Amino acid sequence: MKKLISVSLIVLLALVISSCSFTTANLADLTMASAVQDNLPVTVTNVFTTTSPVIYATGTLKNAPEGTEITGEWYYLETDPETYIDSSTLTSVDMNTSFTFSLSIPNNGWPTGDYEIRFFIDDQPSSTLSFTVE
Repeated sequence: MKKLISVSLIVLLALVISSCSFTTANLADLTMASAVQDNLPVTVTNVFTTTSPVIYATGTLKNAPEGTEITGEWYYLETDPETYIDSSTLTSVDMNTSFTFSLSIPNNGWPTGDYEIRFFIDDQPSSTLSFTVE
């Protein structure tokens, strides 16, 4: 009987572990910018104007197996509920991948207020960058 319980516990533990997803992937050097070159920020800022043509978020996906996905979701925080703007997903090509997400100015310019870009690694929440439009 004890042997059956032990075997059952081992099988249950194996099922629990196999259903979890573990990753060593992480984000580093997250930065907001008004200009980038080769996925690196040139003009670092977290304050933009209503006429800024493009808003960039840059960083590095580190220790990620090839094929790891990183998603950036953009939000405007001045509404209740907050307003989802857009998202995009990139796929890593090696262990350390530099990336840039960008958001182009809307037709009527940027509404003033607070914004966020939320990052996900393989659909799991990872990090957030905040910025303001004045």
